[in-house]
Amino acid sequence: MASNKWFETNVEYSRCYKNPECWQQYLDSNPVARSRVSLRDPALIAALKEVGLTTQQWSVRSRQWRYNGILNPPSVLEYVAMIKNALSTERCPVCHRPVRGKFAGGWVLHHSHETGLVVGLICHKCNKAMGLLDDNIELMLGAALYLKENG
Repeated sequence: MASNKWFETNVEYSRCYKNPECWQQYLDSNPVARSRVSLRDPALIAALKEVGLTTQQWSVRSRQWRYNGILNPPSVLEYVAMIKNALSTERCPVCHRPVRGKFAGGWVLHHSHETGLVVGLICHKCNKAMGLLDDNIELMLGAALYLKENG
């Protein structure tokens, strides 16, 4: 069976699957697995609903993070806490402008392109601007200086 072959190639997963303590250690040591946790847990589903996400949207989002090279994607509960904190401030920590949408065109997960580690949630525009300037402080300062002198 295909599923047996999968378990044979993922020994650590299959060893810990039914042991809660081992499973938690496995998730703590494996960030990619942590973002793939089954969303059948009613508490996780309820937490996602609190911030307006479905389990399908979570799956797509966590897949995008892995594709974009994020090495420590947040767990469901970590992400929900980040979103709640961001929604309570309602302003981007970079530009201090109000963030309109919760998700698309709103809050995005910012990560370091050098380390692949999550930095936090910022607005879509700031994330895009930093990405276009390769997260390079000198380029950003140069752009700011240019605007100050010519803007």
